This record gives sequence, structure tokens and C-alpha cells, in this order.
Amino acid sequence: MQIEMKMKSLFVIVLIGTVWTGCAGVSGYYNVDAYNSSGELLTKNVRFTADGSSIYTTVNGMCAAYPKSVVIVRDTKTGEQLKGVSPHQCR
Repeated sequence: MQIEMKMKSLFVIVLIGTVWTGCAGVSGYYNVDAYNSSGELLTKNVRFTADGSSIYTTVNGMCAAYPKSVVIVRDTKTGEQLKGVSPHQCR
């Protein structure tokens, strides 16, 4: 039940951020995943993809849903991490 609430909250944050964000100089499509301190994938059942400046909102949403996780942002085509954004340690 708690996971469902986190997922709903994350969805709302990402949706609002996607609508409100402007161009921040990042383009392309990226997969965004959260991992715990043991390296276990926390977003197993869901695939998050962000494009352009919505990456920052998605990362912030992941941190809100999974505090103290490490968020990894990878280019969907190349699999390379987005420099300057990934890896991101949530507080």
C-alpha cells in the first residue's frame, strides 16, 4: 500500500514537472532508475523514461519517493549515464 502511494506521488510530480519545465539544455530520452545502498533496483516493476529538461524533475521525484537512494540516468540509445546528473545521491 505504501509503495502505491509513493508511485502515485512520483507520477504526479513527474507530470507536473513535465508540464511546467522549460528547456534546460538537455535533449534526448533517458531511463531513470533508483537503487538502494546495496545496489538493488528499487524501481523493478516500473520503467521511467524522461526527455529533455524533465530529467531533473524525474530525478527529484525519485528522491522524494526513494529517500537516500542513488538515481541513475542513462541514455536510452547508448546506455551511457548523463554526465553532471548521474549518478545522483538523494538526501
